[in-house]
Formats: sequence, C-alpha cells, structure tokens
Amino acid sequence: MLPAIREAVKLVKSKELDKATPKAKLPLGIPASFWLDLRGYDPARIAAGLKMPVLVLQGESDYQVDMTDFAGWKKGLAGKANAKLVSYPGLMHTFTDCGCKLAKPDDYAKPGNVAVAVLDDLEKWVKSL
Repeated sequence: MLPAIREAVKLVKSKELDKATPKAKLPLGIPASFWLDLRGYDPARIAAGLKMPVLVLQGESDYQVDMTDFAGWKKGLAGKANAKLVSYPGLMHTFTDCGCKLAKPDDYAKPGNVAVAVLDDLEKWVKSL
C-alpha cells in the first residue's frame, strides 16, 4: 500500500491536482477540494488576527505536527500578548511520554496518560481567562 499512498501524496502536492481529480486517487479518499483548500490555509496568520486568547501546545517528540510547525506558530504569533505557546520535551501528539526523541507510529500502542505538566498548564491558562 505504501507505493500507492506515496503516489496519492505526490498528486496532492502537484500542480496537476484540481477539483475534478477523483477522490479515489487521493489520500484517505478525501476529495480534491479539501486538499486544494489546505494550500491557502495559514492557521497561525488567522490566529494572529484574533482578539481572544490563544493557547498553542506542542509535544516536542510529535512526528505528525513537528517542531517546524511549532516554529511557524511562534513566528506567526510573535508579539501577540493574547498568545501563549508551550512545548513539552518527550511528549508526542497525544501529550503522552514516548520516552524517545521522536515518536513512531508504534508508540501510540503504548498505554499512557496525558502528562501532568500539560494538564497543569491548561488549568492555569483557563483560570487566567
């Protein structure tokens, strides 16, 4: 299946993708309109325009949304007094500890709880509102 998935991802990233591209040729069978819409989506830019408080939490061992993504959030929200950004070493996408530098898919099969530090920070942030 991996070669087919790679081809589907390649198509999503290509200039050939258009609204008429059959969803069967795309990752997860998701329509082309979704993938095309993502091309223009900049969540950090949108968040920077919000007046309400913004909290961005990042597990530093997350391979799905990695520290490059977090750097984009930091850049996009730089100087915004309503934004708080926190990263957690050793935590993966689920905010559980993988005991590793960078999580792998198998790490999600291991039982675990959301790290207390994340819960504490979330509680403090909510109470500060």
